Amino acid sequence: MKFLDKKWKWAVAIILLLGVTLLLFLVYISIFWTCCPEPASEALRESCQAEGGYFIEALEICQLPTSDAGKVCKDSSECEGFCETDPSTSEISKVENGEQVEKTGVCGQWKNFYSGCSYVVEDGVVGRFCAD
Repeated sequence: MKFLDKKWKWAVAIILLLGVTLLLFLVYISIFWTCCPEPASEALRESCQAEGGYFIEALEICQLPTSDAGKVCKDSSECEGFCETDPSTSEISKVENGEQVEKTGVCGQWKNFYSGCSYVVEDGVVGRFCAD
């Protein structure tokens, strides 16, 4: 009879230990997983996508589309974004050498540049624009 009493005590102890462990785990989850608001990048991504934009997570920036993409322009002030152009190889050489290249462009697809270089038209003159 004493053997059964010991076995019963161990079973109760194990059940209580599992119950306390589960309770501590639930307290941990409720404090650390629900206490804090979602990361800023998640809120930014959601608002960006709601506006029809393209979210670049690594930079936490939203690329918003323009409504005038493809419209002919001579200056970025005529566009929601930039007045972009695709110069020929000889035109690129001239721009790189500091020569003026006069050209029209088209309004770009995005409201801002997030990185890289592009050729833009300002006051009818091609220039190189780089963003980090």
